[in-house]
Amino acid sequence: MSKKSNRDEFEDATNRSENQSLNDNHTERNLENELKKFHVLYDLAIAMTADNSLDENLQLVVDKSRELFSTDTAYIALKDETGDDIVMHTFSGIHTEAFKQLQIPFGKGLGGLILKTRKGYIVEDYFSEKSLDRIADNVVADEGVISRIAVPIQMGSDNLGVLYVSNRTKTVFSQSDLDMLFLIANLAAMEITRKRAIKQLRIAHSRLERRVEDRTAKLVEANKKLKQQIKKRNVVEEKLRQSEKRYRALFEDSPISLWEQDYSEAKRHIDELRNQGVKDFRKFFDDHPKALRKCQQLIGNIDVNRATLQLYEAKSKEELFANLDAIYPDPHDSIFKEKCIAISNSKMFETECINKTLTGKEINVLIKTSIPPGYENTWSKVFISIHDLTERVRVENEQKRLEAQLQQAQKMEAIGTLAGGIAHDFNNILAAIIGYTELSIFHVPDDSKAKNSLRKVLKAGDRAKNLVNQILSFSRQGDQSMRLVSINSILKESLKLLRASLPSTIEIRKHIDNDIGPIEADPTQIHQVLINLCSNAAHAMREKGGVLEISLTKVRVDSENPAKSVDMLPGPYLKLSVKDTGHGIPPELMKRIFEPYFTTKKMNEGTGLGLAVVHGIVKSCGFNIHVESEPGKGTMFQVFFPYSQKELNHSNENHTTEENNYTGKERILFIDDEQALVDIGKEILGYLGYKVVAVTSSIQAFDLFKLEPNQFDLVITDMTMPNMTGVMLAEEILKIRSDIPIILCTGFSDVITPEKAQAIGISEFVLKPLVIKDLAEIIRKVLDKK
Repeated sequence: MSKKSNRDEFEDATNRSENQSLNDNHTERNLENELKKFHVLYDLAIAMTADNSLDENLQLVVDKSRELFSTDTAYIALKDETGDDIVMHTFSGIHTEAFKQLQIPFGKGLGGLILKTRKGYIVEDYFSEKSLDRIADNVVADEGVISRIAVPIQMGSDNLGVLYVSNRTKTVFSQSDLDMLFLIANLAAMEITRKRAIKQLRIAHSRLERRVEDRTAKLVEANKKLKQQIKKRNVVEEKLRQSEKRYRALFEDSPISLWEQDYSEAKRHIDELRNQGVKDFRKFFDDHPKALRKCQQLIGNIDVNRATLQLYEAKSKEELFANLDAIYPDPHDSIFKEKCIAISNSKMFETECINKTLTGKEINVLIKTSIPPGYENTWSKVFISIHDLTERVRVENEQKRLEAQLQQAQKMEAIGTLAGGIAHDFNNILAAIIGYTELSIFHVPDDSKAKNSLRKVLKAGDRAKNLVNQILSFSRQGDQSMRLVSINSILKESLKLLRASLPSTIEIRKHIDNDIGPIEADPTQIHQVLINLCSNAAHAMREKGGVLEISLTKVRVDSENPAKSVDMLPGPYLKLSVKDTGHGIPPELMKRIFEPYFTTKKMNEGTGLGLAVVHGIVKSCGFNIHVESEPGKGTMFQVFFPYSQKELNHSNENHTTEENNYTGKERILFIDDEQALVDIGKEILGYLGYKVVAVTSSIQAFDLFKLEPNQFDLVITDMTMPNMTGVMLAEEILKIRSDIPIILCTGFSDVITPEKAQAIGISEFVLKPLVIKDLAEIIRKVLDKK
């Protein structure tokens, strides 16, 4: 072969130089194309951080996808919530309505195949692709779509939908295009799932960073002799640094505590154990706690955000990482074990537990873990999100406490209603028993045994009457004589009685402020409250003795001194405290102490009504009661009385009733639906000298009154009667004759009070049963006033 001429050599050199230049230009165009794709993708990621709706951001995804790949169409099909099918959702460049309405079954067509295989596909010619089980060919043909590239929209193991880009001409898409479409699908998945948005942005950025660095390295290698390309490379690197700063800002500014950890070494340890034959890791870790601790030690903490430092009250990441043992909950080994087991099975781990801040404050947290796509095999990136549930748990606990209070109040109200109903019937029975007994005593000789027996019956009737009054007290239906009273004087009088009844082993200590003003209350009920509380306290100390401490002080409820009860309004109060050094009340019994007939005393030592009566009086008068007790150390009851600003008229505190002649000759209309009470009422009133017309029907009584309204001087009527109640009867009678005095009697009522009765025009409102002397006194009081 002959040597080449100089001209041939020159031409060869020229061709080589041109080829090199073409290669260099091709590489530069590829780089510019990649950078263009990166810019479009970056713009899309930034735009999706704006406060847009899901539909707006998905529309942005398809528009940018179409721009990125310079295609005719782009569209998204989302998974149907009711099944595994996907339906068309968001479009760009699609014109056919039937195409927009397509529903793609799982495993069918390109989208169904992608859902089934969880892979992306490039289809150069849709109608000649044999691997597809095609559907709706006529609709696809009408739209004119030929070449497609499509990827799944997924988050971890969840299929969310499919992202397509397509051309109406035959087009060859590359693997790089497929990779880039995967990145856009990830952004769509992040927007749809929202909760993993920051994590998915980091994944997308990480993938982009590796690709850009790879392209940059190739650019440096291919054009290291060209100074202009070095400048271009520097520009690209600066943009990457700015992108990293923006991403770090998103991570740092998240309001949720975010952790990035490296479990790769822990995974190797678990894989080694699996290769050694370990199958049940739960049992293995239970039997070999050292292996679990080794896994803990192999975890690498990569990063945390500012929200994490704030949550755990740490000054720096270094301080937090150096004190991790201080923040973990006590059963941390068990929680970490469940976390490792979940991750080893490619599952999400989620649990609620208590952590501690570096200052020792307990916080309720929800811990979630996930492995981003691409790291399932290495565990080199595990994301932890920690949500602060402290306020939610506090609200839930407060709600449970209020619900328990409401249930207790409803239970007490139900018992009170039942007790009131029983009291009504029992009072009617007692009225007959006491009335007939009193009449019998008048007709029996003083020296007879029968008279002595009748007096014992009357005494027993009085005891039953007092018992009914106690029942009405805790049912909040008792007759209350509310007036301004000095609680100081009631307290001193009650303590004199107590001292005489208590054993000498119990010491009474008093702490009573001198400058104590009045309260509005029933003196008898205040006396009941004090005696019952002190008797209970004495019973708790009767075996070993102790100290009974009674105090009466002024207190104020405001923001600096919060209320003991949710029912207490801000303002001044008198606080009565009864404290003992007895055996205390076990926590499990605290919620039952105010229940009627609940008692821990032995048989014949108590009825279980004492504290129930106290509770009924306190609540019916608008007071508040608070209990504190510790087993073995004693109990303290605190009763809060609203402080009255009115001045007490001491001249009216004590008064006596002058003796009067309680008989008369007036004509009385007496009504009660109980025949026995009508009979005894007629006999008693006749014994007192009155002329009586007695009936068992309020309708009949009204008809009698209408016929001759002026023949009666007084009407005495029961409250609870069929057809027409005592109040209704009184109202109708007063319409006919407004000056007629009316006495309304009842054994129990939750609809009428003395104030309401007076407003109607009723002269007196009295509770059954009444003894003859009391009834005679009330009748004369009413008639004489007329």
